[in-house]
Amino acid sequence: MSIDSEYLAQEWLMRRLALCQCCLALQLLRAGGNFVCKLFDIFTPFVSDLCYLMSLAFERTCLCKPLTSRPANSERYLVCLGLSARRGGALADYMMHVNQMLDAYPDPPGHPAKQPDKIHTITRLAAAVPDAWVAYVKNHNVHVGEVQVQFLDETLKFYQDPQLNIDAQQAAVCARLRTEWGIPETVQESRNIFLGDPHRAPTAASSHAASLGRPHLFCFD
Repeated sequence: MSIDSEYLAQEWLMRRLALCQCCLALQLLRAGGNFVCKLFDIFTPFVSDLCYLMSLAFERTCLCKPLTSRPANSERYLVCLGLSARRGGALADYMMHVNQMLDAYPDPPGHPAKQPDKIHTITRLAAAVPDAWVAYVKNHNVHVGEVQVQFLDETLKFYQDPQLNIDAQQAAVCARLRTEWGIPETVQESRNIFLGDPHRAPTAASSHAASLGRPHLFCFD
């Protein structure tokens, strides 16, 4: 599904994709497994309810926007750690039921409001979403929104003043820091830092990397 021209409705248009991704994760993960799902916004009760339901099946759940994500856009990630086998199976069955029930509600082009906007309008399982979760989502949205506004204001300055250019300044800073910190200039050199290259002299960057060990990645078990 392409949503290139539907920025204001992308969360609603992608809600069932998020639902099916969460359901599939619950069906495929082993007990103790981890899951990461990309989302766009969490303003609709449907997506908020979905994230809350996932928190019931995992030991720890959080909403995060990593530093590698562009600060001016709305993407963020649902991170779930430590799947409970006992809860995961029942919740997966419930999500399948929700998805099947949504098929009973026509969603013609131009009339997305015809479908329920909350998961708990379909069944009663998610009817008691705690106030603490609602507050958590609200605070998360406020934080992401404030960062977006800040960086959109910075972008607007470049649009209003075509002569504003900091490329040269950025290049100078990058060159200086590469020298001071011993930062590699190629991907292969970066790999050698973590894998250990006996022919490369230690640098401040490589010593720091060695102290951290291998980077941890969230992945399917």
